[in-house]
Amino acid sequence: MSDLTSPGSSHHSVPCPSPSFALLLRRTEHVMTQHVAARIAPLLDTHDLTIERWRVVAALAAEPEQTMTQLAERAVLPPASLTRHVDRLVARGLVIRLASPEDRRRVVASLSEDGHRVWQQVDSTEREVHAQLAAAIGEQRFASLTADLAAVPELLTAW
Repeated sequence: MSDLTSPGSSHHSVPCPSPSFALLLRRTEHVMTQHVAARIAPLLDTHDLTIERWRVVAALAAEPEQTMTQLAERAVLPPASLTRHVDRLVARGLVIRLASPEDRRRVVASLSEDGHRVWQQVDSTEREVHAQLAAAIGEQRFASLTADLAAVPELLTAW
């Protein structure tokens, strides 16, 4: 166990607490977002996308025809902010709103053809950044970390 005193110090050893898991995840997310955003920002700028709008586009690429509630959760945005971002993406022709096939009273969002093209371009660059990270920490470690992080929301939801 690590402590706050150096070896041979006359002060009592005080154990260092392990970092909060939630804080560790949040810090990792923050640093990763900054790292990725800095590298994809020029491409996002050419498409007039913010990092938040990019998350909406990426979430819709992963799963089309999402309700606004689902999309807010998957894009990690508050519902009020999501509505503004989706409105902007609809105005730009990147997202379309449709009546839900299951319930015509509900609205779902999907990427338009232009939205899918933009997603492909930005996603390709984002994947390059992920590949650089994987090379830096090791492919197997990166794959394991990715799988473990993907499992956390599922485990907590089932808990």
